[in-house]
Amino acid sequence: MKTKTKVIICFFILLLFVCILSKELKYFYFPKKNIVYSEELDKSNLNELISDYIKNNYFERDNNNLTKFQAHKIHGVKKRYYNIYLYMHVMYTSYYMENDEMKQGPSGFNSIVLIIREEKENSYKVISHKEPSLGEDYLPSIHKTIPREHLGSFTVEREKKVLDELRNEIDIKTRKRIESKQNPNVY
Repeated sequence: MKTKTKVIICFFILLLFVCILSKELKYFYFPKKNIVYSEELDKSNLNELISDYIKNNYFERDNNNLTKFQAHKIHGVKKRYYNIYLYMHVMYTSYYMENDEMKQGPSGFNSIVLIIREEKENSYKVISHKEPSLGEDYLPSIHKTIPREHLGSFTVEREKKVLDELRNEIDIKTRKRIESKQNPNVY
């Protein structure tokens, strides 16, 4: 075989490999290091694990003077290899006291893919998360981040409804916290 033919064959094999790899890259994430969990966390309760991850890792976690609230809504689940991918919206807000008055701290709302792994005995751990780009890159990146079958939950109209639902959920948690006047730092 001539050298030119070998180069062309190698080029097409490489091109085929890149095409296959590009479809698989959406499922490949580097594990996040230094994930912080609350001491009392029950890792067998997936909902608690998600809430704990959002409060302690996704948003600002370094300010312990904040009372943190979060809400999330899962729109889809996909198992791939050893990982479980949760396609979801998260909302977070925080409050702090200043001169005996409650003030709002950092807040946020976003679409994310939370990557978890089931460990032995129905225990879970978060591997990482991925989120779409913000601004004008949002739409192209959401198509790369979220599989086609779940994209309907991430339209602007649907996100407005989810935002309202999550805001209401956080408002209820905030009111309960104010009424109870308990001291736990995180909800």
